[in-house]
Amino acid sequence: MLSTDKMLKSWIESYGQGTAKTYSGSIKPFFEFLNETMPLDIPWTADRIYEDRKITQKMDDDAQKYKWEDLTVKYSNWLRTRKCRMPPYKGLPFSDNAVTAYCIVVRSLFSFMRVPLILNRPQKRALVKTGNIRNIPYHLTLNDIVAMKKQANTKERYILMVGKSIGLRVNDFLGLKQGQFEANLQDKEAPFSLGVIVTQKRRQPAYPFLDYEAYDAYLNWKQELQASNRWDGKDSYMLTNSRLLRHMTAQEANSILRKLAFKAGIRLGNLRLSFHCLRRFLCDQLSRVADANKWKQIVGKEIPESAYISSDCVREVYAKVMQFTCEEKMVPVGQVADLEQLVAEQGKSLNLQKYELDYMKSTLQQLRMTTEEFMQATVKYLPELVKDMQTRGLTVQPLNAVEPLTNGKPKTDELPLRFGEHQD
Repeated sequence: MLSTDKMLKSWIESYGQGTAKTYSGSIKPFFEFLNETMPLDIPWTADRIYEDRKITQKMDDDAQKYKWEDLTVKYSNWLRTRKCRMPPYKGLPFSDNAVTAYCIVVRSLFSFMRVPLILNRPQKRALVKTGNIRNIPYHLTLNDIVAMKKQANTKERYILMVGKSIGLRVNDFLGLKQGQFEANLQDKEAPFSLGVIVTQKRRQPAYPFLDYEAYDAYLNWKQELQASNRWDGKDSYMLTNSRLLRHMTAQEANSILRKLAFKAGIRLGNLRLSFHCLRRFLCDQLSRVADANKWKQIVGKEIPESAYISSDCVREVYAKVMQFTCEEKMVPVGQVADLEQLVAEQGKSLNLQKYELDYMKSTLQQLRMTTEEFMQATVKYLPELVKDMQTRGLTVQPLNAVEPLTNGKPKTDELPLRFGEHQD
């Protein structure tokens, strides 16, 4: 179909690799519906749809003017009677969410042809029905990621840590090649810049970084690739799929994350854990430290051209968020010299205090020795001193022999004699 339908081919090629593959498969049921309900002498193509749409838009009759809007609603009802043909839901009935997604693909084709579908409110409600809770994402926390990391091997730790650190969409992450790391990891300290990566879905430049945990996970995975002769540092994928001879699929990456969550004892309930949850986690943390135009530049979201900032400013923003995205806190290399100087100063202060303490101990020891010598001399020579005083007619009255006070004052004639005084 793509080889003969120029309009359809141009529409598919306007998207990135992952979206193009999904849309090329999702648009096929629409042409099958048209050939079944409105058969022509030749099968319907996007070129024929464009020609018919241009004609009907000029009609005065509303039924003909908005024919394709009505057909899109009928197509949604037709899908609900069919079974899905695309993995991973092949053979299952179309869910309400799947029907809505397939109709979005159809509306995207009309928008690309510059003849967009103009749906009224009842038609929009018909396309978007109740839906289900299956696709509500699980909200990852740092504790969840830490618990999952403890259960991961080298490859799984690379997927978890690097995926959390760079915050790219799953196809952009899986499409990373070894040369992207080899050429750009030139920084001496975290965060480590991965250069510029153009996203597949929106064709927007992203400026991702590796934090120190992701950098360690990358180095360990690189060593394992080198040990198995799978590292060339150029065009080989970081994560390969041997069966398809290309990179790992999104389904495999999502399955690895769910397996780690199960091992870590994380209860998902009826919520969905996918690789996109890592992107949501980083975006939530970045929004805590910077305004939208700054952090969107890191993960490749669209921003006005005038809002772009330099790579140095982007790096400063990411350096602030690492305290919320990493388990272990780190000290930037630039602060090590200051810490060393502080340690040296504290060492000098401790040495001075030790010297003062030793001096006080020495002085106290000398005082103790002097006191002991005085007491020993007193005990030794006191009897001789008392005997000598008695020989000279001197008397000493003990203080405890003093009688009680009289009117608050002792009697002057009853005061004890001082040493050297004669008794009349």
